This record gives sequence, structure tokens and C-alpha cells, in this order.
Amino acid sequence: SIGVGASTGREGPVVHLGATIAGRIAKSLSLSRSTALTLLGCGVASAVAASFNAPIAGVFFALEVVVGSYALAAFAPVVIASVTGTIIARIHIGDFPAFIVPELGIVSFLEFPAFILLGLVSAAVAGVFMWSIMLTEDTVRRVPIPPWSRPLFGGFAVGVIAIFFPQVLGVGYEATDLALTTALSLWLLIALVIAKTAATAISLGCGFAGGVFSPSLFIGAMVGGAFGIISGSVFPEYASSPSAYSIVGMGAVAAAVLGAPISTILIVFEITGDYSVTIAVMIAAAVATVVIQKIPGKSFFHWQLERRGVDIHRERPHDLLRTITARETMIDAARLLARYSVEGIRETGTIVPPQDLAVCADDSVEAALALMDRHGVEHLAVIDND
Repeated sequence: SIGVGASTGREGPVVHLGATIAGRIAKSLSLSRSTALTLLGCGVASAVAASFNAPIAGVFFALEVVVGSYALAAFAPVVIASVTGTIIARIHIGDFPAFIVPELGIVSFLEFPAFILLGLVSAAVAGVFMWSIMLTEDTVRRVPIPPWSRPLFGGFAVGVIAIFFPQVLGVGYEATDLALTTALSLWLLIALVIAKTAATAISLGCGFAGGVFSPSLFIGAMVGGAFGIISGSVFPEYASSPSAYSIVGMGAVAAAVLGAPISTILIVFEITGDYSVTIAVMIAAAVATVVIQKIPGKSFFHWQLERRGVDIHRERPHDLLRTITARETMIDAARLLARYSVEGIRETGTIVPPQDLAVCADDSVEAALALMDRHGVEHLAVIDND
């Protein structure tokens, strides 16, 4: 997809490959759920670290997005995997940041309200970006054409956009570099935000394989660069260079789209190699993420999963309750008789469940607890599925 110019990112496929390899190994070795999740995090961390030459960001991305915790049992193997991926990538590709940026700095702490405002703008742009992809997917599905032909029309539409804005083709790191070095005009920056959003939505909506992280960085750099130019024209004595705002915009938009502000801040820091604007990135990324979580209520990944019927917003204990069956937790009737006097259990230990107060052996504990709460009882009979 990327090779023929589709406006998608490379990190999504790389993470997918890393996770698939780890998942296959976990299945082959019949690992437990927690160990398999840790191994999955290892595959993702190694992939992210190799793609960005960013070992620290790879670790925190895997722990924040995949594993869901910073437990020491998962931390150590994920660190080893991330470092291994980075070393292999540096041997074959070289040791240099993904983007080369000039030396930057914050002119004045009076700029911090501007960074907060940039976070709000980035949240709005990220929301439109995610919504446009979902809208395109829904629209394309309703068009009565064979699924295999959708990339044909999508590629044609992206090609038309690229006639006027060739920067939208592929990953787009070259155009992102130009934004970071203030080589693009204000109107071109604004136009590229619109063009890249449309090209990415069309590419992903029409079936091209790819990720959203690189397009998020591209759009964020353009938004930040345009914001920096406008800020500099209004308050020239207090405004940093547009390059600094481009970096801040990259972090803010990407954090809002991914729903992973910690790892995104680290990724932006490591791929740019610039520490001076990290505080500004932290502020804008935090604001953008909070706004997205409050209004749409979900990141792009969670949005995609929910559209496929997978709800991962529940806390991990709820996930456990859904996977553990009543068979695994039931108390033997004879043991229960020895401790309690419960209606519905005869002296022989045979269970006679009252009507509607029984669960099948393979029902989830979550369903059993819901039934107990509904009827106000402390015990349920567990009956065979047949």
C-alpha cells in the first residue's frame, strides 16, 4: 500500500506483524493468559522501537497500550525486547532520529497558554481525522461494488489529490521534515492538513493496509507549523519558531488519535532528539488527549475495536469475570451444606435450584454475579449445560 502511494503509516503494519509473531509463539507454547499478554507486549515494543529507533518509547507504548499496566513482571521482558529490536534496526539501518530538526527552545514561559490552545486545536483536528476515516469506511461499504475493487477507486481518488498535493503520498515523512524546518508557507500547511486527512480517510476506508500514526504526525506537524506562524505574527516577541510548534502539534495530534499520551511524548522526544520543547509537548498532548477522551470518549484504536464488537473500556477485573466460568468457581454442594443452610439443597447434597436461580457450568462469573444481584441472593446452583 505504502509502496504505491497510499496515504497510510508504516508503524501500524509493523506493530501488527510484531504482535502476530508473539501471539503465534504464545499459542504454540500454550502460555497462560498473563504470560501471553506480556509476550504480545514484547513483540509490539520491539516493533515500535525498531521502526522509530526509539527504545524507551517502544517500552512505554507496549505497556500503556497493549499490556495495560507497568507491572515489573511485564516490564523487564518488554525492555529486553525493545532494546533488542533497536539494536537490530541500528545495525541494519543506522543510528539516527526519524526526523532531523534544528536546535529549538522556548522563548518565554508566557507561551504556555498558546500551547494549551494548540492542544485544543489539535484535539479538534484529531477528532475530525478519526471521524473522517470512520465515515469513509461506512460510505464505501454502502456502495454496491465488489470489496476487491475498492482500492482501485480509492487509489484513483488519492492520485487526483496528489496531482495538486504530492506531499500526501505514502508515509509523508519528507513533507513532515519540511514542516519542521519551516520550509512550507502558511496556506500550504493548512491545505496539507485537509488534503492529508482526506487522502488517509480514502486510503483506509477503501481497504489499503496501513496505520494512522505517521499520518497523525504529518497532520500534527502541519497544524503546529500553521499555529506557530499565526502566533508569531500576533505576538512576535513571545513566540518560538514555527518548528517548535510543529513538534508540539505532532505530539498533541498523535497522542489524541492513539490515546497514549505518555508513549507519544516519548516517541516525539526520541524521534526528534530535542529535549527543550518536551514540556510544551507534554502540555499540548495532555490537553488534546483529555478533550478527545471527554467528547468522543475513545481513541482511534478503541473506536475501531468497538465497531467490530470488541469493548475493551471495561476494567481488567471485568475482563476476568467474563472469561472465568461458573464451573471454575463453584463450591461443591456437600461443602456448602456443611457451612450454610441454603434453601434448595437437600440433605443428600443434591441441588434443586429454584426457578431462574441457576447458571450453566460454562456461563461466565459476570453473568452469575448479575443474576445474584438481580434476585438479592448469595448463592446460585450450577447445573450441567445439558
